[in-house]
Parts: sequence; structure tokens; C-alpha cells
Amino acid sequence: PSPPSAAARAWLQRERTVRGRKLVLGTLLLDVSYCAVLVWIGTIMMRDLIVGVRPISHDHTVHYFKAWQLHEYFLPKLKLHGFSHRWFAGYPVNYLYPIGTDLFVNLVHYAGLGLMPFDRAYGVAFWLFHVLTGYAGYRLGRALGGPHVGLISGFLLMTDQSAFRFGGWA
Repeated sequence: PSPPSAAARAWLQRERTVRGRKLVLGTLLLDVSYCAVLVWIGTIMMRDLIVGVRPISHDHTVHYFKAWQLHEYFLPKLKLHGFSHRWFAGYPVNYLYPIGTDLFVNLVHYAGLGLMPFDRAYGVAFWLFHVLTGYAGYRLGRALGGPHVGLISGFLLMTDQSAFRFGGWA
């Protein structure tokens, strides 16, 4: 390699200490770049969600209703579960399905400080969960085999239809 590129490579691979933590700038840049690629892939795959289109396929209508009902009728009363007559002939709310996704959607809505309607918050939460799935795959693959394996792992988790987006039904 030429002297300038060798000097740049050495500068990027030099270990630094920032706030008591050891850091290699080249490794950090690679991590940020690979995570940006995964965010880009997730955004391309779920591009309609970012602009406010709420998914309505498969069980999304059920999950949206559950999150909305929690937002409208239960959280204002500081309750996470109860009974509702808004669906079927009545049902026990948040006893049959786990509540985590409903809380996540509401958290995204509250994080938007009221600037996005609830249906858009549902779409953004779904996009964010998709991106975080890729990131989790990246972190696991990186821990097991390095950053390149992490990128492949995150990519495969995000793009395998039967593993995520359709809940194993494809």
C-alpha cells in the first residue's frame, strides 16, 4: 500500500480511550456503516410505514386495535388489562395475547410527542422493530464471527419472509 493509505489505516486501527472505554475508530466506522446498511434495507423493505401507511395484512388489524384500545381506554386509567365490549361480545383485554407489542407501539407514539397520529406510530413501531431485528442479528453474528458475519446475519433475519414478517406462515 502507498504511504498515505498505510498511514490512514494505522490511524484508523490505533486504539484510543474515550471516557474510560477503549475504542478503535476503524472498527467503530465499520459497525456504524454496517448498521446504516441494515437500517437502509429495513427502510426500503418497509418504506410505506415511514410515510404513515399502516400495515393491514395478516393479524395487523388485531394488533393495531389492541394497541389503540390500550392507548385510548386503558393507559389513561393507568390500567394494562381488563375487560372490553369493543370486540366480539366482550373479551378479557391483554390476557390472551402478550402486551409487549402494544406497549411498544404506545411508547413510539409517546416518543413522537403527539406529532404523529396513532396509526402512523403503529407503522413506525413496526418499521423500528424490523430494523431492531436486523440489528440484533448483526450483534449476534458479530459476536460469533465478526462484523461481516453480523451483516449477513442481520440481512438474512430481515429478508427471510417465513421467519419474521409473516410469523412463520410463509
